[in-house]
Amino acid sequence: MQKNNDFSMDKVENLPLVTIIVRTKNRPGLLQEALQSICEQTYPKIEIIVVNDEGNDVSEVVEDFLPLVSAIQLIQLSLCSGRSGAANEGLKNVSGEWAGFLDDDDLLEATHIEQLVRFALQNDAKVIYSGTKVLQVNQDGTNNEINEYNVPYSSERLLFQNFIPIHSALFNREMIDNGACFDTSFDFFEDWDFWLQLSQKTGFLHSPAVTAIYRLHRNASGVHQHENKIDPYLHIYNKWLSGLPVEKIFLLLQKSHQWTDDIIASLQDTNAKRLNEIGKKHSYAQQIIQERDAQLQERNVQLDEIGKKHSYAQQVVQERDAQLQELVDLYQRALEVIAEKEGELNNIKTSAFWPVYRRLLK
Repeated sequence: MQKNNDFSMDKVENLPLVTIIVRTKNRPGLLQEALQSICEQTYPKIEIIVVNDEGNDVSEVVEDFLPLVSAIQLIQLSLCSGRSGAANEGLKNVSGEWAGFLDDDDLLEATHIEQLVRFALQNDAKVIYSGTKVLQVNQDGTNNEINEYNVPYSSERLLFQNFIPIHSALFNREMIDNGACFDTSFDFFEDWDFWLQLSQKTGFLHSPAVTAIYRLHRNASGVHQHENKIDPYLHIYNKWLSGLPVEKIFLLLQKSHQWTDDIIASLQDTNAKRLNEIGKKHSYAQQIIQERDAQLQERNVQLDEIGKKHSYAQQVVQERDAQLQELVDLYQRALEVIAEKEGELNNIKTSAFWPVYRRLLK
């Protein structure tokens, strides 16, 4: 696949390698889409690590993408390690200077990695993340954008809520070398816990460009599909808030009102944009209907003219048929007259007066 980027070949070798870890389990179709979105990146130095967490063999899916990236490896786990365990297996095998995640049911825009790497190098950052749009995937295959994660970084707000989808960020390998890993006690919010670990080591840099796609569907995994949504929050808060002074917790509670208002405002803005788009589509649909009605009216006029011409043609044909019938009748009458005259002539020829008649004719 030909990649469209502006990196000259003499500079490519000096660019940092980026490792993308893809966790997957028994979703080969989604895995193929996720890998495709990585291979379509404009950034030219990418290593992919696919961690198959005790799922069916996906080696054939992975092999199709071998020629399209710098390197790709498949880790087949014989025992289920869970979301955190699979992530740690990926981290153990990172070769790149930068690393990130893309779960098999999410996607990246083509410029995602390039923009984040450029952003990180220009600002000497260790963790960078982009904006992320949230798509609701319907059963008929259509998508609806329902939300957008695009919040500037705040270490305090990160204690209150996870506003960084796991695939929206890249982090420097230095974070892994300094001991950052996934807490295997978390079945959910393992990525939130990971970001909180990194936030203890460095600040994050936010790129407002929306280059990651988070997809919600009936087979999605995550806390939004969890029957008891309270326990995961209690787990994360117990780990990260229990040791905080009461004063800091009080400040977090005060700020949480503003953050909640921000979330509501963001949702309202997203809904307003969707309503505006629906309104535009409705207006366009009405315009198309009006154009079709005008075309239909024109066709009706044309059909009416054709109908009139057809009626006139039928009338002419009927008149011609009547005239032809008169000619046929005249012809038939002429034949009868000729036959009568021939009969009379034959009678004359057989009569006693025929010789006298012939002399008179001479």
